[in-house]
Amino acid sequence: MVIFFTFGRNWKRYVSRVVNERVINEAKESLLKYLPQEEYKDKTFIDVGCGSGLFSLASILLGVKKVISFDLDEQSLQAAEILKNKFFLSRSFQIEEREAGSKTGSEKGTTFFS
Repeated sequence: MVIFFTFGRNWKRYVSRVVNERVINEAKESLLKYLPQEEYKDKTFIDVGCGSGLFSLASILLGVKKVISFDLDEQSLQAAEILKNKFFLSRSFQIEEREAGSKTGSEKGTTFFS
């Protein structure tokens, strides 16, 4: 018997039931451990294996101009879409199903997160 575990199902519950201002602020603080806030301003943030999309949201709040989030798990993409619809306004935010390193489009990121 083969048992598959998809993180996406858990991520969907997480973004619907748990994510709030405190969780979002913790994600922002986590990103700020790697780069100072001014390094996010007007950059493209590529979230590899985005899961819930929480760090994509945090990067937008830190000032990036565009986010590209991708994952292989369809339910993770749905979770990121739920989060996008719940919190994002008019910022540019792409969610895609693809593998890390796949060459689709000509996007170049200036800030990567995995």
